[in-house]
Amino acid sequence: WNLAEVLALPKSEARAEDGIAILVMRAGGHELGLAVEGFQDTVDVITKPLAGVLGQLELFSGTAMLGDGRVLLVLDPKEIVRCL
Repeated sequence: WNLAEVLALPKSEARAEDGIAILVMRAGGHELGLAVEGFQDTVDVITKPLAGVLGQLELFSGTAMLGDGRVLLVLDPKEIVRCL
């Protein structure tokens, strides 16, 4: 599965020499691999639940504020598995 397709986002054109990054995860008793654009460094964050209209977006479990002020949307692996 390709994460961009699951999230209904445009898929970036990966170059053959770059290879494909695969995120292997286990959620809800299932194990699967998702093609992703790449991996970043590990970041420790404190997540906050989504509120209001955004709280109805089941694919996201919450948000976090990064040190540089950017907002990170945190995906819920169980919901990703459910969508497949």
